[in-house]
Amino acid sequence: GNNNLAVYQNGADCFRITSDYNLQFNSGYGSAATAYGCRAWVNFNGTGTVAIRASGNVSSISDYGTGNYGVNFSTAMPDANYAGVGMGRRNNSAQRAVLMVMNNTSTYNQFTTYSRFYTMLNDSATIEDPIWFNYMVMR
Repeated sequence: GNNNLAVYQNGADCFRITSDYNLQFNSGYGSAATAYGCRAWVNFNGTGTVAIRASGNVSSISDYGTGNYGVNFSTAMPDANYAGVGMGRRNNSAQRAVLMVMNNTSTYNQFTTYSRFYTMLNDSATIEDPIWFNYMVMR
């Protein structure tokens, strides 16, 4: 029916699945709230031949040149209104982080089947390949 499925402990609302299929849980703040999950994630080597170390819902990585990548999803997103976030490391000796920067043109953008972006240094905005990079999609 149109009822929620809920789990209570000592009278407190701990976990529920709502009638509109949202997962909610109480993480200690007093009430159950919708959980927005990680829909895709990948850890990859961005230097030399790009290689995925580990991933979830990512079928492959595309390398379009220095610091220019595409993450291809195994299962498409319901729409392109997701948040993609990432960070990585420049090299083994430098402590500077590499940041991900989305470019809002038609070439570099978010789509339901893939997301394309540049990686660049946080202190100089220089486009560069990271030795490792983590990218996550939240929706």
